[in-house]
Amino acid sequence: MRFLLDENVPIQVLDAIRKRGHDVERVPLGSRNGEVAGLASREKRILLTYDKDFLDARRYPPAQYWGIVCLRLHPPILKEIESALEHVLKASEDSLKGAAFFLTSAGLEPAAP
Repeated sequence: MRFLLDENVPIQVLDAIRKRGHDVERVPLGSRNGEVAGLASREKRILLTYDKDFLDARRYPPAQYWGIVCLRLHPPILKEIESALEHVLKASEDSLKGAAFFLTSAGLEPAAP
């Protein structure tokens, strides 16, 4: 799978995902939400973020994206993030495409429209 990490996701997550054989990039520092969303869409990447703004379906309609995953893991402890990410990495790409989710320690939960 192809992922785009928002700048609010710890950089160590990038390495953790790459080690599992996935293609992952990080947004350029200082990117605005519109730029992040456009990059994710153009590059056909699943967006991983802590920013709940991306779950606003009026501004970022999930159908226009390859998936939006909003992390809800606090505090952002790397081991807990890596463990929760297994739920994303085990999901089929088709099940993520065009949808938005919360990622908690319990797994992926559809975000309300």
